[in-house]
Amino acid sequence: MTKLIFEAIRETGQRALVSKGWGGLGGNELDKPDGVFMLGNCPHDWLFQHVSCVVHHGGAGTTAAGIALGRPTVIVPFFGDQPFWGAMVARAGAGPKPIPFKELTSERLANAILEALKPETLERAKELGERIREEKGCEAGAASFHAQMDIDKLRCMMAPSRPAVWQVKTYGSWTGDIRLSTFAATVLGNEGFLDINQLRLYRPCEYPVAEHFVVSNMRGPNPILGTVGSFASALTRLPIDLGKAYAGVVYEPYKGAKADGWRGFGKGLGRGVGHLLFRRRGLVIDGRQYGLRALYDAIRKHINGNTLSFILASHFAQGFEEAKMAKEEECLDVVRRWHQLAPDLKLKRSGASGAISSTPMSSTSSASAKSASTTISETSSTSVGE
Repeated sequence: MTKLIFEAIRETGQRALVSKGWGGLGGNELDKPDGVFMLGNCPHDWLFQHVSCVVHHGGAGTTAAGIALGRPTVIVPFFGDQPFWGAMVARAGAGPKPIPFKELTSERLANAILEALKPETLERAKELGERIREEKGCEAGAASFHAQMDIDKLRCMMAPSRPAVWQVKTYGSWTGDIRLSTFAATVLGNEGFLDINQLRLYRPCEYPVAEHFVVSNMRGPNPILGTVGSFASALTRLPIDLGKAYAGVVYEPYKGAKADGWRGFGKGLGRGVGHLLFRRRGLVIDGRQYGLRALYDAIRKHINGNTLSFILASHFAQGFEEAKMAKEEECLDVVRRWHQLAPDLKLKRSGASGAISSTPMSSTSSASAKSASTTISETSSTSVGE
């Protein structure tokens, strides 16, 4: 590939900057032509300002960087979406037709570079660059992202201008579970309407990272497609799993016999047949088996992890800071909305039943609750700092 590129550069008579990249182009720079400089890592948005045209694989980011700066583009696609972007550049007139890497020759590459350097190609690339620079891509992308979100589901029910981070379970009221911001939770805790131990982290949407967790799929952004995808993945792996099981009928006895003679052969045969007839116990994620003990340890580590402790402490600290800086009218509005909803809260204590009354405590109880809440918040913050 290096020799091919060097030969194409000689044929064009141009100077060139060649990026070595992870593919190691250039090798030991054998037979490097005059006017060629080998580059290491270099930002495209700066580099492309100083060249006449660019030649690359056609990734979306690299293509955008070149066209946005008005540079004619030669694309040699390898896989994925790269042929698409090569075709789009050629269709727009900002470069020649893409050359698939399997069809790449020094002559074709040289001709493509010379075509990219033609005045009409350069002019078309400049026009596209101006149009792209006029676009507000970040703003449009953010607007599209927010347009597809259920914003009301993210709001605090007591202070709608603030995001909800806490959730409080309720007893079958029409309001459902209560969503609270850090500010609203602190105000209500200070007034004695709820105990901070009742607060649970609010996660409006789950993004499953393990396909085999069907429950997390059902809580994800697209429950139907997520669950269907999990089953489709399992069906795809079924022939592989069956093949492994059949191979085990042969391999396990062989391994056992090698280790312990006929006795090992019998044990290995039992294991192989068992794996064929019965699926492995425990949880299997991406082909790796997790027993019950390993699963328990993973969940325990997640629940008691430093990251979760930091999130909880940060929310508590943020709530008290916001409550301290808020105007009295904002706090009163939170209390007013609470009275309007009048939720019946579930008790946190084990074995308890019934509901907690939404009637405010006495001033003495309120002060005690405020003191206790402040102590818990400070303790949480201190432990994270340590």
